[in-house]
Amino acid sequence: MHIRAFKPFSGEKMKHFVQNCINHIIKNLDRKFLIFTYHYIFGEKVNSKLIVEAALFSAGRPLKINEIKDATGLSENVIMDSLEKLVNEYDGKGTALEISKAGEKYVMQVKAEFAKHVVSLAQKEIPDRLLKTLALIGYHQPVKQVDLMRMIGAKVYEHVHELDALGLINSKKDGRTKILTTTKRFPEYFGIDTTDRKKIREWLGKKAGVKTKP
Repeated sequence: MHIRAFKPFSGEKMKHFVQNCINHIIKNLDRKFLIFTYHYIFGEKVNSKLIVEAALFSAGRPLKINEIKDATGLSENVIMDSLEKLVNEYDGKGTALEISKAGEKYVMQVKAEFAKHVVSLAQKEIPDRLLKTLALIGYHQPVKQVDLMRMIGAKVYEHVHELDALGLINSKKDGRTKILTTTKRFPEYFGIDTTDRKKIREWLGKKAGVKTKP
């Protein structure tokens, strides 16, 4: 059998050939495989738990499982297993941080007992999706979380968790539900010149065009 001898590529042709090969590989492999391949090429073993931890830290907000999956390429089972380990580890670390579940999402945040000491340093911007929930708590306080759920639905659990983390509300256990009230940061954010709950209710009622009961 005659084997044809090929002339070696020149430097520029070799460059294009290699680049085309790389592009072809990337187009035909899934993201998860590429992540694992990258780590093993460089002699690193993938630590899924640390990848999930980094995702929560980088986001700075509650994340759904699918969001973590899309960002990291890890499978849902691996993510769930990693989250369970992280929740337990942070719970036993004795640090000011925790990883907890907020509705269907997971979040890395400052523990409630430490949040009040650093709230003035926290970012003051409140997502628009939380404003209605916050205003309802301010208007109806003290209000039971279960009653608030009847007003806005199941998203109340996630919203309360986030508002608590932002230092805008207090939540106190009351049987199987919680009693919700605003903190002193609530009037600061809305520019209300009082911390009196009744006056806050009147102010919110006036803004909404609702007459409040004496």
